[in-house]
Amino acid sequence: MSRSLFDFDDFPTQSQTTTTKPPGSKPPKNRKRGFLNIINKVFGFLRACIEIVFSIIKNAMTLLVYLFRYLVELLAHPTMPSVVAITFFTIFVVIAGYQWYGIGIWLFQMFGLSEGWGIGGGLFGLLLGFGINVYQLAPELWKLQPLIAKAYSDLHIDPEAELEKPTLKEKLTQWLTYDHGTLKGMRLMSYCIETGLVLTYTAIVGQFQFWAICVAAASLLAPEWTLKGVAATTGVTRAVSDRVSQLQDDEDEMKKFGF
Repeated sequence: MSRSLFDFDDFPTQSQTTTTKPPGSKPPKNRKRGFLNIINKVFGFLRACIEIVFSIIKNAMTLLVYLFRYLVELLAHPTMPSVVAITFFTIFVVIAGYQWYGIGIWLFQMFGLSEGWGIGGGLFGLLLGFGINVYQLAPELWKLQPLIAKAYSDLHIDPEAELEKPTLKEKLTQWLTYDHGTLKGMRLMSYCIETGLVLTYTAIVGQFQFWAICVAAASLLAPEWTLKGVAATTGVTRAVSDRVSQLQDDEDEMKKFGF
């Protein structure tokens, strides 16, 4: 039997034309949304990283400015030069002590006291160098301490007087001035003794090597120079520091009253 041209059984039904989707597949819109979410998360992470980096840089710059501000205040503080002067004085005192310790051992060896007297000779050298250097300062103390200079003025002592052989009347009227002149002469003599000892030690023991010459020069000249530097620096900076503290107290007091 022939089939009719209008037999609808030959056409596929609605259920037959629907394509079966594999399980787990997502619609195109969901895939697009997921892709955009990934992009947002990536760029959000990058923005967070950039913000963290800039926050670190900004705080590091703030910290650097803070540190340099206090560093400038520290270096520009009136007492800082005193610290530097004291440091140099300490260094040269140690060098001079090292020199005199060696001189003491050398002197003991010259007198045959080397066995068992090494430390004793070194201590003797330290005491000898300390005594010579302190005695040399006796006529210079008025340059180091304002109160001593005031006492010199009250006692009418002229430390720079050019004195000749005194008469009885001159000695009685300027007794302390002449005694001060005697101290200056003893100072010169002690310098000669010190220089002779140091140069002899440098020649015999140090063989005039460069390091030995540097140590000798430092022990002869530097302690007194650096001590005078400490006295001058501490005198000025202490006065300035006291004045600055007074001005700051006055300023704080004015701020309390709204000025």
